[in-house]
Amino acid sequence: MPDQKMMIIGIAATLSAAVIMSLIALSTQQWIVQELHGKITYGLTHECYEKPFSPEGGIVCDPYSNAPGEWSATFAFLIIGTLALSAATFFAVLSFTERRKLNDSKKYGIAASVIFSIAALIFPGGFDYHGIGGAPYRLPDNAEIGYSYIMFVITLVFIFMSQLMTMKVLFEDFLP
Repeated sequence: MPDQKMMIIGIAATLSAAVIMSLIALSTQQWIVQELHGKITYGLTHECYEKPFSPEGGIVCDPYSNAPGEWSATFAFLIIGTLALSAATFFAVLSFTERRKLNDSKKYGIAASVIFSIAALIFPGGFDYHGIGGAPYRLPDNAEIGYSYIMFVITLVFIFMSQLMTMKVLFEDFLP
């Protein structure tokens, strides 16, 4: 029984970390980074560029006037997935006192993993955005993946890890 409590703490901690990383990935504009005549970063909702020769300098972020549909869809999927992930975290914390709530956490966690997986498949389809100059699912040589996308992928890994731990706790009674 104490082993189960530690596993539930691990599930809640993993899900909490996934929610935090998901929020960071959603709120930052570093999904694709391109170095041309200064650094240009592309997010799901904005593109940002350096003003290297401007007296005020700095980075300017503008919302897309014609965003790739794939990135808008990815943004919507990530918001829905983050909400499902938050619900999974909430039920995982509740399951510390009421074990049957872990089943609800599992359901929301599975929904979040499916939603995030769909988002992971959709996002690279927008690499043909005119500012980037790539093709769907193929970045040009002068562009690379930014830390926001890496945080998104790590979030996906954490979701799967928490689901494996949840399954272990739920099916512990059936294992020899």
